[in-house]
Amino acid sequence: MFIKKIYVNKKTYIKKLYIFFQNKNILHHFFCLYLNIKLFLTICIEKQANLLSKNIIWSYFKGGNTHEFNKDSSQSAWA
Repeated sequence: MFIKKIYVNKKTYIKKLYIFFQNKNILHHFFCLYLNIKLFLTICIEKQANLLSKNIIWSYFKGGNTHEFNKDSSQSAWA
């Protein structure tokens, strides 16, 4: 009787642990998703900044007006 009781308690404890870790797993997935989105946005912003700086440098070497070139590049980048 006593052994059976311990076994049942162990079983329910393991079941509770499993449910707890399942919930933690869901949180983990959300956290990973958040980090991936954050990383993706960071890369996009870096690429955008990199393209913009390249355009400014290129227009500077071409001898064009950087302000006008900047406006055109920012409009075309988000279009």
